[in-house]
Amino acid sequence: MNLPIQEIFLNSWYEALEDPQKAQQSLFQELIQRYRSTEYGKIHQADDVETIEDYRIHFPPASFSYFSPYIDKVKEGKWNTLLADEPVSWGMTRGTTGPSKIIPYTESEIEERFILGPRCLMNYVHKNENTDLFDGHILLLVYPSEVGIEECKGTKHSYGYTSGIYSKHLAEKVGLNLVYSVDELTQFGTRRVESESRKRLAYILKQAEDKEVTAIIGIAQLMILLGKVTKSLYGVYPKDMWHPVLISSSLPHVHARYNPALKALYKYTALRDIYGATEGFYAQQLDERPYCFPNYDYYLFEVQIGKKIKMLHEMKKGEKGSLIVSSHLLPRYRIGDIVKSFGDGGIACVSREKDFNVIKYYYDRLMGYAL
Repeated sequence: MNLPIQEIFLNSWYEALEDPQKAQQSLFQELIQRYRSTEYGKIHQADDVETIEDYRIHFPPASFSYFSPYIDKVKEGKWNTLLADEPVSWGMTRGTTGPSKIIPYTESEIEERFILGPRCLMNYVHKNENTDLFDGHILLLVYPSEVGIEECKGTKHSYGYTSGIYSKHLAEKVGLNLVYSVDELTQFGTRRVESESRKRLAYILKQAEDKEVTAIIGIAQLMILLGKVTKSLYGVYPKDMWHPVLISSSLPHVHARYNPALKALYKYTALRDIYGATEGFYAQQLDERPYCFPNYDYYLFEVQIGKKIKMLHEMKKGEKGSLIVSSHLLPRYRIGDIVKSFGDGGIACVSREKDFNVIKYYYDRLMGYAL
């Protein structure tokens, strides 16, 4: 792999972490310019917005249900209702917190994901000054990139899981050696039920038989299920086969609640965490500290603590609040996560907003289930 890793994937992140206020102000100017070109932006008087304070006045924080009618218009082909660019793909959520949502991706957003998706892995390689990891194969635990076709007023769109869509093009774009092609997974069904997941994992293991796996990337539940499938098919655990880097994505409390199971199944060289969702890769682990550092160069982050809203980088150590994210896709999207500041710029998602209970949180911390 011959890529200038730091220049392509990391420099803008490192610079934004050094001065998040400057990075966020610069990004705000870019985003508001994009919003001015959309019908959503015109409805919310984006032309009158010059400062972040103006932005908060004119653009209310909104849950996904608020954006749904606008996304329906995009599905009909009226993409300028919400987007500054025409969508080129459609992704769906895993539905872990409710019904699956189908959202549009533009070319610019997919390009962002080619930077942000591998960023955690590239940071690990850079920090450890060891590119030997790229001599082996990367095992991606993802869901199918094509799940179905949705029709809206005569317009048809194929859609799939975000992890599959972005991974489908990752090897070619970034130059990683993958164990298998994502397109191969659809033959085993398109649902997230365990029976189909086991079939996909069995197939993946077959493809990995003669390969040295140096990194495994995916959600922790699939990593744990992979360990069980490996034992049932081969009589050994993954720790008897490989010593990879594990990179877990989109799941709170990986270093607390799930690490004991991962340690039992894998002899990993490192465990790293990505905080994200179908709507974006928001943050990733920077070093050995078990929390993540936001991508201030790609997303505008606010947080609501009680009745007060402030920038995420203004949070004090120990504060918790509801995250609000502005991106190329959605302005001031209340994603429904409660995040906690650990100081020095580090954060972690500690709960879904609807499930958050202070007493339960402190009980989980006492029991070692939460950071």
